[in-house]
Amino acid sequence: MNCCVQEATRREVREETGVECDLTTLIAVEAPSGSWLRFTFTGRVTGGALRTLDQKDWETLQGAYWPLETVMKGKNKTGDPKK
Repeated sequence: MNCCVQEATRREVREETGVECDLTTLIAVEAPSGSWLRFTFTGRVTGGALRTLDQKDWETLQGAYWPLETVMKGKNKTGDPKK
């Protein structure tokens, strides 16, 4: 299958989280092992619904929303994302 990085990212987000998204900014490209690349994007949710623990499958265990303030500070006091 030939597709661009953006299409592949949107597909993976949908498959792994249940949400549809628009990618807004490419913030990093890494080659940690030299044999594959990691692309990091920011984006915005445009549809779908975040999977819960009851909906977990082999690709995901749990998803959660992290407020921007929490991301910028690292972790909150409990170390867990706000749900």
